[in-house]
Amino acid sequence: MKKKEQLQKALETLKENKTVSFQYTNKTLVLFDSKNEAMAEKLNNSKVQHRAVIISSDRMANQCVKDIPEVAWDMMDYATTPLTLILDGGQFISKPLLHADANIALQKVTEGDLFELVTKNNKPLACYFFQNPTDFDSDFQVQMNEKLADQKIIRIRLNGEVEIIAN
Repeated sequence: MKKKEQLQKALETLKENKTVSFQYTNKTLVLFDSKNEAMAEKLNNSKVQHRAVIISSDRMANQCVKDIPEVAWDMMDYATTPLTLILDGGQFISKPLLHADANIALQKVTEGDLFELVTKNNKPLACYFFQNPTDFDSDFQVQMNEKLADQKIIRIRLNGEVEIIAN
């Protein structure tokens, strides 16, 4: 199956409220609707390495976070490598995606297959990162013959405090 056909099938699978996995050579991403409480709860109890909500636009960011500090907008706009921001005030997503203090891990994609998928889906997607592809069996799998870059994770508080968690 060609990549374009795989992405179309992945989109159809997501619209059916099912899971899609992107299997890279070094990690697996499991994607699903960010409002799917049952799936988020199930994956929170698995061997997940990291979780985030994937967005492709400022509209989606405003949908998921109550107040976004100006520095976070700048980081999202100018990031040249995968960047996850942990922000206060997560909203309108399933509760298991939020951390204990109601913050949210948000990653904005601006190009590539994930960007196309999130944009065409027209709503934020939950994304769980696994080291081992056999840790979760998704409804549809997309094989990516490339290595996924490591995440940079930065926490930004509403008061402007910035903390680098992973670099």
